[in-house]
Amino acid sequence: MTSAEVPVLRYWNDWNAEYREHGQDWAAQRQAEIFEAWLGGIGRRDLRILEVGCGAGWLSRRLGAFGHVTGIDLADEVVARARERQPGARLLAGDFMTTDVGGPFDVVVHMETLAHVVDQQAFCDRVADLLAPGGRLMVSTQNRTVRERYMITPPAPPAQIRHWVDPDRLRYLVGARLVVDELFTVNPDSDRLPRRLLTARRVHRLLGHSLSQRLERRTEAWGWGRTIMLRAHRE
Repeated sequence: MTSAEVPVLRYWNDWNAEYREHGQDWAAQRQAEIFEAWLGGIGRRDLRILEVGCGAGWLSRRLGAFGHVTGIDLADEVVARARERQPGARLLAGDFMTTDVGGPFDVVVHMETLAHVVDQQAFCDRVADLLAPGGRLMVSTQNRTVRERYMITPPAPPAQIRHWVDPDRLRYLVGARLVVDELFTVNPDSDRLPRRLLTARRVHRLLGHSLSQRLERRTEAWGWGRTIMLRAHRE
């Protein structure tokens, strides 16, 4: 490991320990529910699944309901603890671009990982290479359009790579090798008026569950989600 890599490793170990190891926010839960719905639509429980950026392994555990999971993440300390909690999964610590993860896989999943890699096209191409013919890719990533125009986000810390993409860019990156089946946004959010009035969680709680769900789905359809969801397949 080089001296430049040490702060990056420390950052992701600390981040996962704080934000993913002991619970997940509403946005992460929504993404996981969509992944589960997509996997359920395949109708199999013997899938070979790869999760890139598995972190604390909380999503890997849920993916395990659909088959055998291999996960990989830079955060070695967090991955070591995840192995103890999930002896049935194969969880690896290392750089996805250089580590032998096996394969081919029926499904590759990565949640909020793409924005934190240096060469996004090379990353997407490696994912495509690991998919079996007919294999599925399931992605969630931060929506650059919403994050930059409508949310107040602190600058990236020195150890964090941050290259958000917009929906068109994501479609381009994945579509270079795979067929994009579905792309939409979820988790509507805004720190700026007037959008904030329609996306604030506090406002949604006052509306009640039914009306809140209808409003959330409508704003998602408008592309207001801070998260992009994409589903694709290899021919």
